[in-house]
Amino acid sequence: MNNKEEKAIKIKDLNFSFGQQKVINNFSLEIKKGEFIALLGPNGVGKTTVFNIISGILPFNEGEVRIFGKDISKMRTKETAEYIGIVPQESTSNFNFSNLEIVLMGRACKSSRFENETEDDYRLALESMKLTKTDHLSNRGFMEISGGERQRVVIAQVITQETDILLLDEPTSNLDINFQIEIMQLISKIKEEKNLTVVGTFHDMNLAAQYVNRIVLMKDGKIFKDGTPEEVLTPENIYDVFKARVIIERNPFTNKIYVTPHYNNHNKFIVKTEKRKKFI
Repeated sequence: MNNKEEKAIKIKDLNFSFGQQKVINNFSLEIKKGEFIALLGPNGVGKTTVFNIISGILPFNEGEVRIFGKDISKMRTKETAEYIGIVPQESTSNFNFSNLEIVLMGRACKSSRFENETEDDYRLALESMKLTKTDHLSNRGFMEISGGERQRVVIAQVITQETDILLLDEPTSNLDINFQIEIMQLISKIKEEKNLTVVGTFHDMNLAAQYVNRIVLMKDGKIFKDGTPEEVLTPENIYDVFKARVIIERNPFTNKIYVTPHYNNHNKFIVKTEKRKKFI
């Protein structure tokens, strides 16, 4: 789909409460097409609420959310699905559909309710499964494969959906480290090949820092810091938000930063550089 609007997602003055508890407080954020953004913050800070509002799952009354210039509050579910694909934390199914059937469900937003899949639908589904290295699983049941394989099948489904925006809700939280890396590398590859806008919620700040180009750090329902991983993931910011003392280092292979928990007897931050330790 060709979109002239540069901003894939625009959130302005968003407020949201559950009963008397305010969860999102005057939240504004603009995301350009092609960006890979991580929403980080402690539990209960509002990450999932923002995620659910962007995806159209959670209605809201105060503020504005636009997807490529369109007001999401006025979009029907099927229209939203033409723009946004979602990879959840954990993928399950009430029925043991074949993996090919699961992937073909991504075409539901492109056809009327009672239309059968076309040859093009099958072609696209099989191409997506090949890209995610799940084509050999096409005839197996969705509930008969591993968690990592199910995540790859769901990603194939989202590719088949042909959206411009991909939302990730803790996509690797229940996976072993080898599957975590595999899934993140796959998402990064697809993002580049298809120029997707990717927004994900993460608990693992190191995993996010290796792959995203921008981090939005949240605190008390607001944006505490927005910038590159190097700008956001500092000992001071992490302490202010998480109350955790850390060492910031660089991966010698990727040159990306990574965070290691640390606490010393002098109650000071430590930033470890290539040549020395800097006490703050």
